[in-house]
Amino acid sequence: MLAGPDPAREIGDGRVGDGPWGKTLASFALRRSSGELVVTADDGKQYRIAFTDGVVVAASSPLAADSVARIALTSHLVSSTQVAAISKRVAAASDRDEIEVVAETARLSVEHAVRLRKRVITQRAARTFSVDRGAYRFGDPISLPVISGIDVDIRAAIYLGVHLNLSESRLAEDIRKLGSRFTLDPNADLTCFGFTDVEEPIIESLRAGASIHELDARHRDIVPRTAQAIVYALVSCGACTVTAATTEAPVRTSSITELESRVKTTTWKAPLREASEPTRTTELGARTKAQSEAPVISRTITPRRNAFAVRETIAQGLALVDAGADHFTLLGVSADAPLDVIRSAYVGLACQLHRDKLPLVDEETAHAAHRLFASVNAAFGILCDPARRAEYAASLRQRAGEPVRTVRPTDRIPAPASDGLADRRIDKAILADEAFRRGLLALKREDLPSAIEELMRATELSPHDVDHAAMLAWARFCAASDKHAVASEIRRVLHTAVLKSPKPMTAQFYLGRVERILGRVHEALHHFREVLEIEPGHVDAATEIRMLEPRAANDRRGRR
Repeated sequence: MLAGPDPAREIGDGRVGDGPWGKTLASFALRRSSGELVVTADDGKQYRIAFTDGVVVAASSPLAADSVARIALTSHLVSSTQVAAISKRVAAASDRDEIEVVAETARLSVEHAVRLRKRVITQRAARTFSVDRGAYRFGDPISLPVISGIDVDIRAAIYLGVHLNLSESRLAEDIRKLGSRFTLDPNADLTCFGFTDVEEPIIESLRAGASIHELDARHRDIVPRTAQAIVYALVSCGACTVTAATTEAPVRTSSITELESRVKTTTWKAPLREASEPTRTTELGARTKAQSEAPVISRTITPRRNAFAVRETIAQGLALVDAGADHFTLLGVSADAPLDVIRSAYVGLACQLHRDKLPLVDEETAHAAHRLFASVNAAFGILCDPARRAEYAASLRQRAGEPVRTVRPTDRIPAPASDGLADRRIDKAILADEAFRRGLLALKREDLPSAIEELMRATELSPHDVDHAAMLAWARFCAASDKHAVASEIRRVLHTAVLKSPKPMTAQFYLGRVERILGRVHEALHHFREVLEIEPGHVDAATEIRMLEPRAANDRRGRR
């Protein structure tokens, strides 16, 4: 059970938006409550969570994204071709347990059926974080069907709910209410939150104490929302000590200069652009009087990588591989480099070598990049594991006692063999790509809940992929009822993608659409023109410009 006597309010009735929802949910577990929580959103949608002795035993949600068939699909327990048949059978057997129907139809094992049942309960409980305004009521009796022996810790639902469903504006507001500095309780049980290796660097920083801004500065390769969700969940469940609440400026606001400082370069000497290519400084154009409060952005834009520079980078990397370079040399780090430096070097290389990050190159170059990426993955898999790294370093020291041999790039030495961790990382990259493509398809058919769900899964599987984060930001912007409230965070994510992505025109284009939807015509035109400079044949950007130029001309005439 949870530790700490810090419930948000007395158990009973209340309003969802009156305080951090995570603390309210945690209070039921802290008091070992039994009963049913009914959350009714202002739009009439109703969500239910059943508690028995403080643990969640059942949950319901009215959203299609939380149907058993959909959750089974996103959990990779069924295929997309099975979803329609499963949905029909569940609807036809309304008197039966829906997960039993799915398990029979998809022929799931008992273990997979239990896993699916817990995933359904967790996701539906986490969906209550999507309610911005509404009322809740807690009491007896429990109306939801309960299966004996199946329960879920509320901590997992809280972390998932904050990470996936809490709006950006509420997340920033609630974080400010929770406190200004956070220190992890050394006795806190973290096993039930569902944290993975991605969250571990944040957890380690919290052991010594940190603010959200400090976490942001220390872990710039981790999606900011991840750190905020970790802090929110830990504090809500009494696993962190905090200072008094603060009224500082909103969490996580980054200037363009700060974002530029985060751009990682390759550890090899091959340039990412031709030395003769100048950087260019651009400014947003004239603005209307209503827009005068927004600062004019001045920034340096680095031209996109061309195929020649990519080939040179790959050639130098493969020369190291073929020459039998050790893993430290391949990643460009010293033998005593700490884990965060190794991770940063790996992320920088992965962001350049992943197939989705490459510019237009021939098939041979793409194959070479894949081969190099596999070697980099293998090197990282060994160096990020302390035991395997120590064993590997010992073998290098032993090898150093042998006669020194001059290594030449022409000496064909097999690339390092892939290991289990590297294979798992490649598998995660493939799953991330699949989720990303499903998210794009959902966006095209304007199924925003599904798009957000799939794109969030892609970012969880590949947290360092700025393109995945950019598309998730655009989907959230489209789904937001108050677009002005989320605009600042959406711009930040898209700006990061423009600065870091090898294909910046996509994020630049959606920045233009964000500004156009918000009525900032001149800023929108600026972004669309930037897209055309990067990719002159971009039809959608050209169309947007043709539509907006008359409006910009009218604005200029109106100011005269």
